[in-house]
Amino acid sequence: MARLMLPLPSLSAQEIHPILVNFTAALIPASLASDMLGKILRKQSLTHAAWWMLVYAATITPFTVMAGWYWKRSVEAILPPGTIAVHQWLGTSLAVLFLILAGWRFDIHRKDQAPSVSYFMLAVLVVAALVYQGSLGGKMVFSKTFVPAFLCVPKTVEVRESYRRSFADKSSLEAGQACKFWRSEGDDAEIAANAPKTSLGRKDTIKMKRESSRLTRRAFIGSSSMVVATAGMSYASKAQARTEKMHEHIGGPLFVAFVAGPTGRWKIDSVKPVIGETLPQADRLDMVESSELQTSLFGGWVLRGVTSNTRYSNNSEVQAMKARQEGLGRPQATRAALIPIRKAPAWWGLAQDERRAIFEEQSHHISMSVEYLPRISRRLHHSRELAEPFDFLTWFEYAPEHAAAFEDLVNKLRATREWTYVDREVDIRLSRV
Repeated sequence: MARLMLPLPSLSAQEIHPILVNFTAALIPASLASDMLGKILRKQSLTHAAWWMLVYAATITPFTVMAGWYWKRSVEAILPPGTIAVHQWLGTSLAVLFLILAGWRFDIHRKDQAPSVSYFMLAVLVVAALVYQGSLGGKMVFSKTFVPAFLCVPKTVEVRESYRRSFADKSSLEAGQACKFWRSEGDDAEIAANAPKTSLGRKDTIKMKRESSRLTRRAFIGSSSMVVATAGMSYASKAQARTEKMHEHIGGPLFVAFVAGPTGRWKIDSVKPVIGETLPQADRLDMVESSELQTSLFGGWVLRGVTSNTRYSNNSEVQAMKARQEGLGRPQATRAALIPIRKAPAWWGLAQDERRAIFEEQSHHISMSVEYLPRISRRLHHSRELAEPFDFLTWFEYAPEHAAAFEDLVNKLRATREWTYVDREVDIRLSRV
């Protein structure tokens, strides 16, 4: 039986915010309840306890708000702007109200009095606002406001503008994606008609829409603790299995999704456009591998690809690469690069043998790359067949001392005739966390 190892929290802003908000959400209502019981039962110990709980809440909440504002900067691209605007400003206002309430409660405590009716009225209003604030957080994280990620396929600027004009009342995501946040249930016909064309069928679209709406605000309150507990227990085993999978021989297609957002095993050091439109900046990147296409992932952006058979290599070239290539996940390979590229229609208009001639006979793509093995490990993912915005996603891993060799390799490839057919390329550099 495999040993379970629970991961330690990174204590980044996106983790600190939900940790601190639980203290606020518990201490304020508990303080009000304790004050009410103290007044009813005429127990001074309860009113004293209420005072101290309010002090702790008023102390913690400003840090909760600051962590929330910082977290919002990392994931703003995937949040509905109307909801997050209310959430952030209501949260900030509540922090100020907590301080005012604590000041008022201090005066009551100093005079050794019981809270007045007016104090209770304000406290009840504050708790009601706190409950509403929590429901907004649950709505953004768990409810139907988030749609399946296949509705969030990155598009060109022109397509994004068209989406925004067509779905102005339902769509609100900018920052490199055309994604609709469904505000109402709608009917099956509307969902199927408005979904972007992907490899998923109408029934899959409708099924995923229904599934995404099952968790409501009530589910957020009742199930969030269970989600946290089970996620912590399963994370370690999943991470270990994912690492081991890197070293396995892949007999069939492996679907890989590169998910950018506030969390991930790789820290994004830079996102730079080489040719054409860039991708939004993000803090972290995670690489999710599966035997099936991943369609329910969320992030600042998500790029998908699939491993496949060799397209332009002959047998001798394949054997040369196998003899020198080392797998991904080497301990010393703490640097990585993700380079998505798209080739122009002129490239795809050529016959296979014509593309091969440019690829190897003229550009020496394979023979040049073999020279840098095993210092630089690589894996190619095909995306054109998945209707993704890029045709290829190439993932490289290397040790810091081989960074110069990697720069030399990419500069040589970009100087070849093959690269004259590239009309979009983004260079993403990363460090293992």
